[in-house]
Amino acid sequence: MDLLHYVSANYDPQKAHEYYLQNRQLKGKHSTKGFTQKQKEAWSYAQAQIRAKTKEKNVAASTSEKTSIEQTREQAQQLRQEISAKLKAFNDMLTQGHSANVKSISEQSKAQHKAIADKLVADLAALPDIPKNLPKDQRDKLVKERADKIAALKGQAASDREDLNKAVADVRLSERTSTQETRQDNSTNVQAQRAQVAQDLKGVVEKYRAQYQSARQANKSESGATLDKEFNNIKSKVR
Repeated sequence: MDLLHYVSANYDPQKAHEYYLQNRQLKGKHSTKGFTQKQKEAWSYAQAQIRAKTKEKNVAASTSEKTSIEQTREQAQQLRQEISAKLKAFNDMLTQGHSANVKSISEQSKAQHKAIADKLVADLAALPDIPKNLPKDQRDKLVKERADKIAALKGQAASDREDLNKAVADVRLSERTSTQETRQDNSTNVQAQRAQVAQDLKGVVEKYRAQYQSARQANKSESGATLDKEFNNIKSKVR
């Protein structure tokens, strides 16, 4: 006769009988040798219930793992997009600043070239005229002296322009080099940030996968313990 005081969430006599009629093969490490028909039905049904619950827990753990990984990947993608946007904004600002500096250098260069030219004109205009009606030797001497002064002023202006061109070229090179170095430094920094995002993503994914495997192992252990308990209960309490 059945012992009425045996109650388990994994055992229902009527459902166990129906399940056994549909699934007569008993699987597992537990031997049912010597079991009554009732015990075999109970054990077959209990195994199915326990394994179904374990599968449900594993599916829930898998869903949680996939959802967490997907959310993490979306966050990483958003972070990568933010990094790219910041890089573009910085490069745009750098380009605008460089263009403004180049324009300023050109304007200053033009102004300084004009100043040299204006000074030359003023210096030439300041040269005294050669008096008329002078003896030829005196006039020739003054003409030569004036020509020498004009040549000297023009030579000085040419030298000033050459020095200015060199200085402007140095400033332009310095500006270009500084811009390129700043751009490269920022690019290197961004690459490091992207690499860190990838590394962090990998670490988080590995963590969630490890948690999933741990959950599966825990479910397996719990299932095994529950199976052992139900088997012993059925063996001792069901007739």
